[in-house]
Amino acid sequence: MTLHKKTLLIIGLTIAGLVAALYMVLSSILLDSYSQIERQEVSENIRQFLSALNEDLAKLDFTTRDWAEWDDTFAYINDENQNYVNVNLKDATISRLNINVMMYVRNDGHLVFGTCFDLKERKKTPLISDLRNHISNTDPLFRFGPNQNSIVGILTTRDGILLVASRKIMSGEGNGPVAGTLVFGRYLDDQRLDSLVPRAHFDVTVNRLDQSERSDDFKEALKALSARRSIHIRPINEDIIAGYSLMRDISGKPSLIWRIASKRTVYQMGRDSLHFVFLSLVLLCLMFCLVTLLLMNNQVLSRLERLNRDVSRVTISNDSGIQLRMEGSDELSQLARNINLMLASLERSHHEQLASEQRYRALVDLSPDTIVVHLNEIILFINSGGASLLGAEQPDTLIGRSLLEFTQPEYHQTFLEQSRLIREEDEPLSFAEGKMIRLDGTIMDVEWESVPITYVGQAAIQTIIRDVTERRRIAEEFRQAKLTAEAANHAKSQFLANMSHELRTPLNAIIGYSEILQEDCIDRPELVPDLQKIHAAGRHLLTLINDILDLSKIEAGKMELLLEEFNVYPMIQEVAMTIRPLAESNGNVLKLECAQDIGKMYADLTRTRQIFFNLLSNASKFTQNGTITIAVSRIPVDGLESIQFLLMDTGIGMTPEQLERVFQPFTQADASTTRKYGGTGLGLVISKRFCEMMGGTISVESEQSKGSRFIVRLPAVSLTTTATRPALQLLPEGATTVLVIDDDASVRDLLERFLNREGFHVLTASSGEDGIRIAHEKLPDVITLDVMMPVMDGWAVLAKLKKESQTTSIPVVMITMMDNQSMGYTLGVADYINKPIDRQKLLSILNKYRKDVTV
Repeated sequence: MTLHKKTLLIIGLTIAGLVAALYMVLSSILLDSYSQIERQEVSENIRQFLSALNEDLAKLDFTTRDWAEWDDTFAYINDENQNYVNVNLKDATISRLNINVMMYVRNDGHLVFGTCFDLKERKKTPLISDLRNHISNTDPLFRFGPNQNSIVGILTTRDGILLVASRKIMSGEGNGPVAGTLVFGRYLDDQRLDSLVPRAHFDVTVNRLDQSERSDDFKEALKALSARRSIHIRPINEDIIAGYSLMRDISGKPSLIWRIASKRTVYQMGRDSLHFVFLSLVLLCLMFCLVTLLLMNNQVLSRLERLNRDVSRVTISNDSGIQLRMEGSDELSQLARNINLMLASLERSHHEQLASEQRYRALVDLSPDTIVVHLNEIILFINSGGASLLGAEQPDTLIGRSLLEFTQPEYHQTFLEQSRLIREEDEPLSFAEGKMIRLDGTIMDVEWESVPITYVGQAAIQTIIRDVTERRRIAEEFRQAKLTAEAANHAKSQFLANMSHELRTPLNAIIGYSEILQEDCIDRPELVPDLQKIHAAGRHLLTLINDILDLSKIEAGKMELLLEEFNVYPMIQEVAMTIRPLAESNGNVLKLECAQDIGKMYADLTRTRQIFFNLLSNASKFTQNGTITIAVSRIPVDGLESIQFLLMDTGIGMTPEQLERVFQPFTQADASTTRKYGGTGLGLVISKRFCEMMGGTISVESEQSKGSRFIVRLPAVSLTTTATRPALQLLPEGATTVLVIDDDASVRDLLERFLNREGFHVLTASSGEDGIRIAHEKLPDVITLDVMMPVMDGWAVLAKLKKESQTTSIPVVMITMMDNQSMGYTLGVADYINKPIDRQKLLSILNKYRKDVTV
């Protein structure tokens, strides 16, 4: 479509839209206004008709009053004098009164005189039964209210609609006693309606509600008027409009619907005015459209056509040096100047593009990677490095060949699918891996990355291929080295676990017997210091073994945290009280700066205490006659609430070189430090690992000869994801019989002597088989079970005990060198204790199952 046609179409549609909008607005305003005037006129016609009807009722009431207050009427109602009838109720008199019904009724309900009158025939007719049925003191026609002398309204009878007026019959101009009731009635026929309203203006139709048949418009009017609307108005058609009014009878019940219909003269005048305005607007808009189009063609369209011809000439000649000409200083002239500037810029860009392509080709040829452009897997371009990689002397020898020739068959489907995705989604492909074949048949590992490009005017794919054969060989060597290292590390961890068991077993005997001997040597006090040295040496050796085992478990990723909520202040106060004797033994003063309302934290309580025991032990050991300070505060760290512990001493401090390796395992300041102060160099390493496992940090600041400052920050809620909360155990009924199953005779002897002393009855078994047999025979209340035993280990014994119905409910306390609580709880272990056995801890556990809890 040409610009002329588009302009004409736009102007035409715009004008048409405006005309339509104006027509709708005018139609809404004018027709609504005229419709309102029309409705007001219909409402006035209804009020005029109802006023005329009420006036006719008033006249009838006046006539009835005149007769009811006549003394002769009062006398007649009492004595029924026939002369009153002969003189006053003659046909001529009734015809002159223009009434159709006359009734004289005494107070007792007796009809003294009653007749209907045919005004056309001018003669009396019998009183119809519809009227006789109304003769009753309870009928609305005869039921006068206080100070009410008349009743006026309408009655519907089978002969028609009757206007009635009912008056009390009294003497003395309405002041005497009431003798009865006089009722006059007049039928409301067409002749009477003609006398009420000027029929030339509107047409009156009535619908009686006691008739079942009625037209649709009366049905609609009845529904609207029943909703307490006094007047309902609706157009019948384009020429007639009607108003409806509901009329009630003398009993107050809806009786009639009047319809006043009139011509829609006002509405038709408004419609004609609207049509005239619309036609005028159409003519004006057509004239405006014609003038606008002429001006647009002269000032814009013709100049645009000339500009288009000039631009087409530049396109055909492919000469961006041609300049366009356009007179004037308006937007079109500015457009021509901008096009000239654009052509000059294109000319410069063309030259720069040629230079860029030359540089790009040079860089591509120098690239060691294979850069290939292909379409449907057919090579369109390949650089020198790619040709060399594939084993070709010149790149041109590979043009036109398929890349699939150089790809191993098992990668063909993958390569084709990737090419299809790149073409359909027009998105680059991240690195993919595969194998390619050189011309000499050798296979190489490669990785490639592809992007969609436009090459010589057509959509193609550029793929960069890189030989990763050597890199994969090195990676495989690294993998094998890693597996070897992991195997060695596993062997180391297993060796440490086994050695810990072998070392803890004799240590258990040494520490246990030394404690028992100290208690039994009351009469030989000279042996107690030697026994205490044995006990201290055993404890020291146990600490070293525990540190080595903890470190091996941390490095193997098998260390678990047992999280619980605890108050910070009691914990750090207990640590300070425990370490205070060690600090004071070197002449140090231990200070604790911690608010009692510091709050709670959620972490591993045992590991937290171990961290501070390690740090404070070092501070006490490396400080002589100085001060050791513990300062605790609650601070935010990275948006999380944390607890900060500052542990400061005035000891020997460290050099910068020593600070760099302070957290390395098996490392101390120097050899002299080890000789003078002892230790394994594992305490700080283990403390650092524990801090990190709970999501915290530990750092140190130190200056030689001035002291050290350790900063421990732990989150108020531990961030570890591998920690588990220890299971809470319900206390069964107390037990008194304990079965000890252990292959070590010294352990059995120590436990038997210790538990007998504490009031337990002890049974012992030297193997798993004996333990199962004794458990079935004696049914002990609780069992202590060693894990590492020959032939049948502790786990096999536990499984057997839990499988049998007789022994499944007996609590089993595992005694182990290794930390495998999750496995034990799964198999049904009641509790754990590590070797060497802490007698007080064992007693605390067994007390849960005693029968006599007061022991």
